[in-house]
Amino acid sequence: MEIQQVTHDDYLKLIDGKTSIQRSRGGGIVFVEPHQIIKVFSRKKNGLYFFRFLENAEKLEKMQMPIMKVKGAYQVDSTDLFYTIYEPLEGDTLRNYFVKNPDDLSKIHDLALFFARVHDLGIYFRAIHFNNVIVLPEGGFGLIDFGNMIIHRRRLNTWYRARNFRVFTQPNYTVDFAKMNEYGLPLFMEEYVAASNYSFLQKKAFYMWLSMYCRKFNEFL
Repeated sequence: MEIQQVTHDDYLKLIDGKTSIQRSRGGGIVFVEPHQIIKVFSRKKNGLYFFRFLENAEKLEKMQMPIMKVKGAYQVDSTDLFYTIYEPLEGDTLRNYFVKNPDDLSKIHDLALFFARVHDLGIYFRAIHFNNVIVLPEGGFGLIDFGNMIIHRRRLNTWYRARNFRVFTQPNYTVDFAKMNEYGLPLFMEEYVAASNYSFLQKKAFYMWLSMYCRKFNEFL
């Protein structure tokens, strides 16, 4: 996506009267309007995140992965500021979904299949926790906040896949891990492995790496 130049005055007019509601994981300041979101980045602090966000958005769109629609990317003249404007992805985060529907564990089954598809597409998303997975109104899942994602040309190997589950062992995501365990962690992992079409040796390698990177999983598997 081409980055357009805007004046500092135009940028100030854009954010005038708007209140930033959060600072994203990538460091950008976020302004929310009806039907669109403005995320501002500093080249010095989070320029890499900004460019990777744009690059990943284009790649994910080509893969037909449901994501927010990026409407434009801009650089503010005479500053180190960049910003992007995008339409939010319709739906609710998986974490909020479970707050409203705590007994619908079928979504965990669906998540196992979704994770397998994500990894088959070569997507290594470090922050693939329940707050970055969107439950779509028509069913299925989408992804948000993907600036710290790496997209490989081939499907992920067993090492990358196992390592990606490590996010659920971190203290901030214990509620996500608890919901997976409520469904049954062994069942979840078996469904994931089956959807990944692993051979016996690949399955064995995957569980070996999983036991190394996700020691918290070991007592439940």
